[in-house]
Amino acid sequence: IVLAALCTLGLTTFAQKLAHVDSQQIVSEMPQMKDVEKVLNDAKKSFEDEFLAMQKEYETKVAEYETKSKLPVNQGGWPEAIKQSKAQAIADHQQNMVDFQNTANTELQKIQDDQLQPLIDEFNKAVEKIAKTHNYVYVFDAAAGNLLYKGGEDITEKLRVELKIPAPAPGANGK
Repeated sequence: IVLAALCTLGLTTFAQKLAHVDSQQIVSEMPQMKDVEKVLNDAKKSFEDEFLAMQKEYETKVAEYETKSKLPVNQGGWPEAIKQSKAQAIADHQQNMVDFQNTANTELQKIQDDQLQPLIDEFNKAVEKIAKTHNYVYVFDAAAGNLLYKGGEDITEKLRVELKIPAPAPGANGK
């Protein structure tokens, strides 16, 4: 009797419910994602417009330098000190453009992270709710790339219902 009880106890320990879901797919399908994409596109456009203005200013400075630095001073050209100053200004402007691109990329990443966090939080709450409701012990994220076997139940559809995501059109996402 003791042996049977231990075997039964051992089997119930291994009979844990597992599930999996692709978090990237679900988050990208959430209705709020359109708002996130709009914010990101607007920010990206602002950065691109500013960079284009900087680039135009740079090209104007280079063209002026190429013209004025070749002329003799008595024909409207620049003296050597002005040439050096203008060359340095062009180099500084070019460095400012590089710095701006780096700052813009960093800021865009922060904006994206800030905009996505509420969606990720909502996704995590929905996963927790479904896991508790259906007694899942573990829910694996197929998007994380460390899923070796897709055992257990795929809770993608349950999450779509919980997060009020419309069902994908037939043939969408290769399905």
